[in-house]
Amino acid sequence: MNIRLTIVLAVLCVVVGGYLYWVPDPASNQPVVESPTITITHTDTKTIAAMTVRKASDNIVKVARYPNGWQIVAPKQLAGDNIVIGPAVAAVANLSATSVITPTTSDLAAYGLVPPQFTLVTLDTAQKPIDTLVIGSRNPSGGARYVQHVGDAKVYLVSESALDTIEGWFSTLPIEPTPLPDVKTPAATAVPDITTPTVKTP
Repeated sequence: MNIRLTIVLAVLCVVVGGYLYWVPDPASNQPVVESPTITITHTDTKTIAAMTVRKASDNIVKVARYPNGWQIVAPKQLAGDNIVIGPAVAAVANLSATSVITPTTSDLAAYGLVPPQFTLVTLDTAQKPIDTLVIGSRNPSGGARYVQHVGDAKVYLVSESALDTIEGWFSTLPIEPTPLPDVKTPAATAVPDITTPTVKTP
Protein backbone atom coordinates (compact mmCIF):
# COMPACT_ATOMS: atom_id res chain seq x y z
CA MET A 1 0.00 0.00 0.00
CA ASN A 2 1.20 3.53 -0.73
CA ILE A 3 2.74 5.00 2.45
CA ARG A 4 1.42 8.47 1.58
CA LEU A 5 -2.13 7.10 1.27
CA THR A 6 -1.75 5.28 4.58
CA ILE A 7 -0.67 8.48 6.33
CA VAL A 8 -3.58 10.43 4.84
CA LEU A 9 -6.08 7.80 5.97
CA ALA A 10 -4.57 7.78 9.47
CA VAL A 11 -4.82 11.57 9.70
CA LEU A 12 -8.45 11.45 8.56
CA CYS A 13 -9.25 8.85 11.21
CA VAL A 14 -7.71 11.07 13.90
CA VAL A 15 -9.65 14.13 12.69
CA VAL A 16 -12.97 12.26 12.55
CA GLY A 17 -12.37 10.69 15.98
CA GLY A 18 -11.54 14.06 17.48
CA TYR A 19 -14.66 15.61 15.98
CA LEU A 20 -16.89 12.88 17.37
CA TYR A 21 -15.23 13.22 20.77
CA TRP A 22 -15.32 17.00 21.13
CA VAL A 23 -18.54 17.94 19.34
CA PRO A 24 -21.50 17.31 21.69
CA ASP A 25 -24.42 15.19 20.64
CA PRO A 26 -27.31 17.56 19.73
CA ALA A 27 -29.76 15.17 21.37
CA SER A 28 -27.98 15.61 24.70
CA ASN A 29 -28.75 19.35 24.66
CA GLN A 30 -32.47 18.84 24.30
CA PRO A 31 -34.38 20.04 27.39
CA VAL A 32 -35.99 17.37 29.53
CA VAL A 33 -39.75 17.69 29.20
CA GLU A 34 -41.51 16.56 32.35
CA SER A 35 -44.99 15.16 32.25
CA PRO A 36 -47.53 17.77 33.38
CA THR A 37 -48.98 17.26 36.84
CA ILE A 38 -52.64 16.33 36.82
CA THR A 39 -54.08 17.92 39.94
CA ILE A 40 -57.04 16.29 41.65
CA THR A 41 -57.07 18.18 44.96
CA HIS A 42 -55.19 21.28 46.04
CA THR A 43 -55.96 22.25 49.62
CA ASP A 44 -53.96 23.87 52.38
CA THR A 45 -53.49 21.04 54.84
CA LYS A 46 -53.95 23.42 57.77
CA THR A 47 -57.58 24.03 56.74
CA ILE A 48 -58.43 20.33 57.10
CA ALA A 49 -59.85 19.73 60.57
CA ALA A 50 -60.98 16.13 60.04
CA MET A 51 -61.10 13.30 57.54
CA THR A 52 -63.69 10.55 57.27
CA VAL A 53 -62.93 7.24 55.57
CA ARG A 54 -65.90 5.02 54.79
CA LYS A 55 -66.10 1.51 53.34
CA ALA A 56 -69.14 0.30 51.42
CA SER A 57 -70.09 -1.81 54.44
CA ASP A 58 -70.54 1.34 56.58
CA ASN A 59 -67.24 0.71 58.28
CA ILE A 60 -66.08 4.22 59.25
CA VAL A 61 -62.77 5.60 60.45
CA LYS A 62 -62.64 9.29 61.31
CA VAL A 63 -59.63 11.28 62.43
CA ALA A 64 -59.70 14.86 63.70
CA ARG A 65 -57.09 17.50 64.41
CA TYR A 66 -56.77 18.71 67.99
CA PRO A 67 -54.32 21.22 69.53
CA ASN A 68 -52.18 18.33 70.74
CA GLY A 69 -52.25 16.47 67.40
CA TRP A 70 -54.41 14.05 65.41
CA GLN A 71 -56.93 11.92 67.25
CA ILE A 72 -59.13 9.00 66.20
CA VAL A 73 -62.81 9.81 66.88
CA ALA A 74 -64.45 6.84 65.11
CA PRO A 75 -65.02 3.96 65.49
CA LYS A 76 -63.85 4.92 68.99
CA GLN A 77 -61.91 7.67 70.73
CA LEU A 78 -58.20 6.94 70.68
CA ALA A 79 -54.97 8.90 70.61
CA GLY A 80 -53.78 9.01 66.99
CA ASP A 81 -50.33 8.48 65.56
CA ASN A 82 -49.31 11.90 64.17
CA ILE A 83 -46.47 10.36 62.17
CA VAL A 84 -48.96 8.22 60.22
CA ILE A 85 -52.09 10.40 60.07
CA GLY A 86 -50.45 13.76 59.30
CA PRO A 87 -48.64 12.73 56.08
CA ALA A 88 -51.67 10.73 54.89
CA VAL A 89 -53.97 13.75 55.25
CA ALA A 90 -51.39 15.97 53.54
CA ALA A 91 -51.23 13.54 50.60
CA VAL A 92 -55.02 13.56 50.21
CA ALA A 93 -55.07 17.37 50.40
CA ASN A 94 -52.69 17.62 47.43
CA LEU A 95 -53.41 14.57 45.33
CA SER A 96 -52.17 14.26 41.75
CA ALA A 97 -52.62 11.68 39.02
CA THR A 98 -50.35 10.06 36.47
CA SER A 99 -53.09 9.96 33.83
CA VAL A 100 -56.75 10.69 33.35
CA ILE A 101 -59.45 8.59 31.72
CA THR A 102 -62.71 9.84 30.26
CA PRO A 103 -65.10 6.89 30.57
CA THR A 104 -67.20 6.13 27.50
CA THR A 105 -69.94 4.70 29.71
CA SER A 106 -71.54 5.60 33.00
CA ASP A 107 -70.84 2.11 34.33
CA LEU A 108 -67.76 2.52 36.54
CA ALA A 109 -67.82 -0.98 38.00
CA ALA A 110 -64.87 -1.92 35.79
CA TYR A 111 -62.76 0.59 37.75
CA GLY A 112 -63.91 -0.69 41.12
CA LEU A 113 -65.74 2.58 41.74
CA VAL A 114 -69.28 1.15 41.91
CA PRO A 115 -69.31 0.20 44.67
CA PRO A 116 -66.07 1.92 45.69
CA GLN A 117 -63.32 0.30 47.71
CA PHE A 118 -63.67 3.22 50.10
CA THR A 119 -64.54 6.94 50.15
CA LEU A 120 -62.49 9.82 51.56
CA VAL A 121 -64.01 13.08 52.77
CA THR A 122 -61.92 15.97 54.09
CA LEU A 123 -63.72 18.41 56.38
CA ASP A 124 -63.10 21.98 57.50
CA THR A 125 -63.44 23.39 61.02
CA ALA A 126 -67.23 23.70 60.53
CA GLN A 127 -67.32 19.99 59.58
CA LYS A 128 -68.30 20.88 56.02
CA PRO A 129 -66.83 18.75 53.19
CA ILE A 130 -63.84 20.19 51.36
CA ASP A 131 -63.15 17.30 48.96
CA THR A 132 -64.79 13.92 48.45
CA LEU A 133 -62.82 11.20 46.71
CA VAL A 134 -64.04 7.79 45.61
CA ILE A 135 -61.24 5.20 45.61
CA GLY A 136 -61.50 2.26 43.24
CA SER A 137 -59.51 -0.85 42.48
CA ARG A 138 -55.98 -1.18 41.14
CA ASN A 139 -55.17 -0.98 37.47
CA PRO A 140 -54.13 -4.20 35.66
CA SER A 141 -50.42 -3.59 36.32
CA GLY A 142 -51.13 -3.02 40.01
CA GLY A 143 -49.03 0.13 40.21
CA ALA A 144 -51.87 2.62 40.66
CA ARG A 145 -55.49 2.98 41.70
CA TYR A 146 -58.54 4.45 40.03
CA VAL A 147 -59.82 7.57 41.79
CA GLN A 148 -62.78 9.81 41.08
CA HIS A 149 -63.32 13.27 42.50
CA VAL A 150 -67.01 13.66 43.29
CA GLY A 151 -68.46 16.20 40.88
CA ASP A 152 -65.95 15.27 38.18
CA ALA A 153 -66.85 12.66 35.55
CA LYS A 154 -63.22 11.81 34.83
CA VAL A 155 -61.43 8.82 36.35
CA TYR A 156 -57.89 9.42 37.52
CA LEU A 157 -55.05 6.93 37.80
CA VAL A 158 -53.19 7.63 41.03
CA SER A 159 -49.97 6.03 42.27
CA GLU A 160 -50.02 7.31 45.86
CA SER A 161 -49.01 4.98 48.67
CA ALA A 162 -50.97 7.06 51.18
CA LEU A 163 -54.20 5.60 49.78
CA ASP A 164 -53.01 2.11 50.71
CA THR A 165 -51.98 3.40 54.13
CA ILE A 166 -55.44 4.85 54.73
CA GLU A 167 -57.17 1.69 53.53
CA GLY A 168 -55.13 -0.22 56.10
CA TRP A 169 -56.79 1.78 58.89
CA PHE A 170 -59.89 -0.40 58.58
CA SER A 171 -57.90 -3.38 59.85
CA THR A 172 -55.35 -1.57 62.05
CA LEU A 173 -56.24 1.84 63.47
CA PRO A 174 -53.43 4.43 63.38
CA ILE A 175 -53.20 4.70 67.15
CA GLU A 176 -50.39 6.38 69.01
CA PRO A 177 -47.66 3.81 69.71
CA THR A 178 -47.18 2.79 73.31
CA PRO A 179 -44.02 4.42 74.66
CA LEU A 180 -41.28 2.06 75.70
CA PRO A 181 -40.74 1.81 79.45
CA ASP A 182 -37.82 3.74 80.86
CA VAL A 183 -35.43 0.97 81.75
CA LYS A 184 -33.12 2.10 84.53
CA THR A 185 -29.90 0.32 85.49
CA PRO A 186 -30.41 -1.21 88.93
CA ALA A 187 -28.15 0.04 91.69
CA ALA A 188 -25.10 -2.09 92.35
CA THR A 189 -25.60 -4.56 95.21
CA ALA A 190 -22.91 -4.68 97.85
CA VAL A 191 -20.94 -7.93 97.68
CA PRO A 192 -20.73 -9.58 101.10
CA ASP A 193 -17.28 -10.27 102.52
CA ILE A 194 -16.87 -14.03 102.31
CA THR A 195 -13.24 -14.20 103.35
CA THR A 196 -12.43 -16.97 105.82
CA PRO A 197 -12.29 -15.57 109.36
CA THR A 198 -9.04 -15.98 111.32
CA VAL A 199 -9.36 -18.65 114.06
CA LYS A 200 -7.36 -17.86 117.18
CA THR A 201 -5.79 -20.75 119.05
CA PRO A 202 -6.70 -20.71 122.74
